[in-house]
Amino acid sequence: MSIGINLIRVIPINLGTIAASGSAESDVIDLAKVANTHKYSLQYVCTGDGTVTLSWRSSNDGINFPAPASNTIQAGVVSTGGPGADGSYACDTFAPQPSRFIKIRGDETGGADSATIVAYLAIQ
Repeated sequence: MSIGINLIRVIPINLGTIAASGSAESDVIDLAKVANTHKYSLQYVCTGDGTVTLSWRSSNDGINFPAPASNTIQAGVVSTGGPGADGSYACDTFAPQPSRFIKIRGDETGGADSATIVAYLAIQ
């Protein structure tokens, strides 16, 4: 027997290859039709030799996505990390402030190599 939890939406996110010292952002995710409880989780896979910090940015106008003071989902993401040391990370939860739009951002922080991030965002 399985128990349902009213999961509203799972959204695939492909940040692509993030160049050394570069950044990439997801497409804008419109939350207007998601009656959510502001519970988010991100499952992701990292490949390549870079080191990535994943974060979120939110907006009410869909144009400006300022970075709040505390928006890191996970820092130090590498292809040899995660529970199995294979670059596949379990779901990290995070709690952005209520907003109409959100983006997921990846910043390569190692400075020497690129990394590729593919993720799934769940919103409840």
